[in-house]
Amino acid sequence: MKKSGAIMRLIDVVMILLLGFIQSSTIIHRNEIKLPAKTGRRTPLNQKSEILPINIRVVPGDTTIETIDPDTKLTRIYLGQFYCYYLASENDKIHRIRFLENLEDFLLRTRASYDSVIVIIKPDSESVIQGTINLIDICRRHGFKRKFQYKEE
Repeated sequence: MKKSGAIMRLIDVVMILLLGFIQSSTIIHRNEIKLPAKTGRRTPLNQKSEILPINIRVVPGDTTIETIDPDTKLTRIYLGQFYCYYLASENDKIHRIRFLENLEDFLLRTRASYDSVIVIIKPDSESVIQGTINLIDICRRHGFKRKFQYKEE
């Protein structure tokens, strides 16, 4: 009985010493958050400082018939399988763009209003591959970030 009583007293003394050390020690818990450096660049009041995603769907063109000369009855038929157009949506506005020059102007004008523009390319399964490649070329030429979303139906 004497040995078990001595061990219990020893455990009590060790626990009291341990609690005393824990209480007297200073535990410093530092969380350092690195804030971004302040730049001298200020955005103008009319310019928005955000990232704008532009969704561009590459859609197959429709067949259109264009009359060239009413006297000779010459007509030109554009087949939709050879042409495509682009549906560009930004801020809930949808723009139907037929020509690459207009698409390039649209992207450059949009980038002038925002800090960063990400072009999300959504090729339609029926669209011409060259239409998607032309859009990728425009993004590369002007340094637009791009992302693909392809869903086969």
